[in-house]
Amino acid sequence: MKYYLLALWMWSGIHLANAQQAAVKVLTRAQENRILVRWGVDQPLEWQRANNSGFILKRITIKRNDQLLASPEKKQLVRLPIKPEPVESWMNLVQQDHYAAIIAQAIYGESFEVEDTGEQSEVSRIVNMVDEMHQRHSFGLFAADMSFQGSIKAGWGYIDTEVVKGEEYIYQVAVANDASIASGAGIAGLNDFEPLPEVVDFMALPDDRKVMFSWGIIPYKGIYSSYMIERATDGRNFTAISKTPIVDINDKTGNASTAMYFADTLSNNDQKYQYRIYGISAFGERGAISKPISTQGVASVSTPPRIHDYEFKTDGSVLLFWEYPKDAEAEIQSFEVAVAAKDQGDYKIVGKQLTVSKREFSYSKLEASNYFKVYAVGENNQKIASQSVLVQPIDSVPPAIPQGFKGQIDSLGVVQLSWKANAESDLLGYRIIRGQDKDEDFIELYDKAYPQTHFTDTLSLKLSNKKVYYRIAAEDFRHNISDFSEVLIIDKPDVIPPSAPVFSNYELANSAVQLEWINSTSDDLNLTVIKRRKKEDVNWETIASFTDLTTVFWDRKVEKNQVYEYLVMARDEANLWSNPNNSQITIAVFDWSAVEVIKDLQALVDREKRVISLFWRSVAKGETIAKIEIYKNKKGEAPTLWKVIHAGQNALNDVDLDINTEYQYYFVPTLHSNTPAKAISLTVQY
Repeated sequence: MKYYLLALWMWSGIHLANAQQAAVKVLTRAQENRILVRWGVDQPLEWQRANNSGFILKRITIKRNDQLLASPEKKQLVRLPIKPEPVESWMNLVQQDHYAAIIAQAIYGESFEVEDTGEQSEVSRIVNMVDEMHQRHSFGLFAADMSFQGSIKAGWGYIDTEVVKGEEYIYQVAVANDASIASGAGIAGLNDFEPLPEVVDFMALPDDRKVMFSWGIIPYKGIYSSYMIERATDGRNFTAISKTPIVDINDKTGNASTAMYFADTLSNNDQKYQYRIYGISAFGERGAISKPISTQGVASVSTPPRIHDYEFKTDGSVLLFWEYPKDAEAEIQSFEVAVAAKDQGDYKIVGKQLTVSKREFSYSKLEASNYFKVYAVGENNQKIASQSVLVQPIDSVPPAIPQGFKGQIDSLGVVQLSWKANAESDLLGYRIIRGQDKDEDFIELYDKAYPQTHFTDTLSLKLSNKKVYYRIAAEDFRHNISDFSEVLIIDKPDVIPPSAPVFSNYELANSAVQLEWINSTSDDLNLTVIKRRKKEDVNWETIASFTDLTTVFWDRKVEKNQVYEYLVMARDEANLWSNPNNSQITIAVFDWSAVEVIKDLQALVDREKRVISLFWRSVAKGETIAKIEIYKNKKGEAPTLWKVIHAGQNALNDVDLDINTEYQYYFVPTLHSNTPAKAISLTVQY
């Protein structure tokens, strides 16, 4: 058996396929002298299993004569489990009731296929993509909403006629021999009977060759599962406008709505129609029919206005002019004028209900950019718009300079800038510029007008500049730019140590060490320290510190015959210290007491032979002379090296002489041990 469904797929009120445990869901409906009961299993696989096992239906009487019973009376209404009737017994019913045919196909069909016939095709395509078992389950239960007789034949419904007014019953339904599917229950009594209500807020909105219907569904939740709309041309002979009932699919997908909508297509706009609606309960009952409403199609507005000119008036307003064919005025009721700041923006109506003969409109609240449209308005508020026209008043006045410009920087170099928003209505944004030096050219940080009042900039803290400089200006839609603000100066966090000082020279004299160094070149230098340690030691000792630019220090607290290491370091205002790697020097300090090794230096002058003979005596004890450097000068002149002699020589002649000249001689000995030796001098008149 195969059936082609022409309906919209839905989940009925008893479909709870997302429940964790499968369960039987029960609905009851009290009529005047009987009670209708329907049930179904809310998950597909368990639904199929329950159809095979059958259902046990019990009735528990809890009230009699409108009084609660002390001992409720339980009765199994059907002796054997209720199962679907054999397929052969369905033939007469399916010929008359196509929903019953759907139920039979869902239960017995070898395959279950729903074909797209064009009506609600998108939903049908979705249905065709789901699993076949889900199709059988969902369409079977949907069809049961439409056909109570089909539900009874499927073993999903029961009519209880052995009921009494004043009594109230609990109907309990369980799957036979299957405790894994939770049982369900519903409560009803004849006292609960109420006629099905009329849909009272049925409304029609006519359009060109169609009508859109709407009606509220909140009052009918739990009463109607679908609706049917009927149409007549004579007010008497009504026929349905759809082949299948109209269902609220949103309610079944979790997107609950408060109203439903349905459209009917008309062949023309001249024929008047009468429409009415009624609801259909989950037991297939038709509700009360609504009062008919009359409507007909309304012609659409097909001719748009055309704005052809505008002019500025002396008071700053603009006067718009548009064209509209005289013979098309019969289609419309009025004109409207709308304006927006952007062509694709939200248009605001600024002129409404302008007569169909009007062709101009004055507007004074102009912005920097104004996009105007003129609408032709027809019956039922149908509208068609003209092309937009841009109107820009002349503006050469720049915005004010932004105020409240401030900023702060964090330890990572991220700068947060902010300022007060300008008040101009035509403000486009702000221009932000930055300089690494206040006297250099600033660069723009954003390639167009920046629209906000806070900006984030990121700086490299490795660059040597200590400060960064910012300015901002405001720009309007006409690209008039204000003067730039005063310079905002932000101090960068100091993460760069000062440049290292280096030793440039040293001197050993009088059992002391003279140190000379070149200071750090950092402009925020605030301390220079000298440290010392013996070569075999690990820890440094600070022996001097300077807050000025001193570059010389005498270390007079050294021990003789020791090797010392010296370190010079600089500190800046951020308490960062220079790198010590290239700021060390090693100095050996020995006993530098000069040893007397030359005595009795004398001179013999022979003017006839034009010679001065020099004599001396070597008296070194435990030391050997390596060489003697002899310096000579005329008195008043600088001495120069004259001779270098070696050990063992004790006399020397000078023949390079001028008469009547006083000469000075300096003997500077050098010992093999490098021990300091005393120099000796002699002055001779020639």
